[in-house]
Amino acid sequence: MSSNKKSLNIILLLIGRWFLSLILFIAVIGKLLNPHLFIQFIIAVFYTSTKFANVIFYITINIEIAIALSLIFWGNIKKWPAFSSFILFLLFTIIILYANHINLHVDCGCFGSFLKNKTANKIELYRDIIFSTIAFLIFIETPKSDNI
Repeated sequence: MSSNKKSLNIILLLIGRWFLSLILFIAVIGKLLNPHLFIQFIIAVFYTSTKFANVIFYITINIEIAIALSLIFWGNIKKWPAFSSFILFLLFTIIILYANHINLHVDCGCFGSFLKNKTANKIELYRDIIFSTIAFLIFIETPKSDNI
């Protein structure tokens, strides 16, 4: 690979990692500003108690922060931050697909509460598929290091 292509690849990977980190931080802020939306989403999708949904809320926020920071600090030398973000967005995509399957039309609140109609799940689904694809491309394009 020529040095220009290699430099461009490194820059694109950096932009991609920072973009996904920003998205994860925005999602955390959205959840923190209105935790009720996310908690109600968890209760509706998984038919669980409020107490358990609160636990899922805090676990999700911590995972998102950890992955966002790992993409920033270790993403250029390790493959696992991109793989972790891919798995996270893939999980979110599966959950939205399930919500569509059970005909549940609620906003998870990850990016605010502006999606309150039947297109909310479709928008979230397309968004998560795009983010999963970006994370996967970053994962396969990140050079291998000696350790994961």
